Amino acid sequence: MLFPVTIELTPNDYVLLETLMPHFKLLGFEIEPFGKNTVVVQGTPAELGEFNTQEMVEGILETYKLNTFDVKIDPFENMCKSMAKSAGIKYGKQLDDQEMILMLEHLFNCENPMYSPNGKPVIMEMSKLELDAFFKK
Repeated sequence: MLFPVTIELTPNDYVLLETLMPHFKLLGFEIEPFGKNTVVVQGTPAELGEFNTQEMVEGILETYKLNTFDVKIDPFENMCKSMAKSAGIKYGKQLDDQEMILMLEHLFNCENPMYSPNGKPVIMEMSKLELDAFFKK
């Protein structure tokens, strides 16, 4: 990054980030400790494009904590899911045609395109009758 980002975390989040540091590194982040409960992000995954670095790191940590209620989940898989959720297109963002096409291409290249990383359905199958009822025809 041309301009590294300094992030001050809560003591608990700082400890969590320290334990997850190898996973952050595997995902393409370059994060260094910078004093008490503070880190400096010097590099981020290029594939993510433009995003707010602080919001991304804090979002990953927050989602990671929420996912730990599922004790069967692998820590690295949890990190990947957390990053996917934090990097996802936010509700209400208008996409141009090219972005919509790219999003659908990526979706159908997924191992399981029917569900989000949180297990929520992405695609629904409806009969014509159900569709007509939905639009009250």
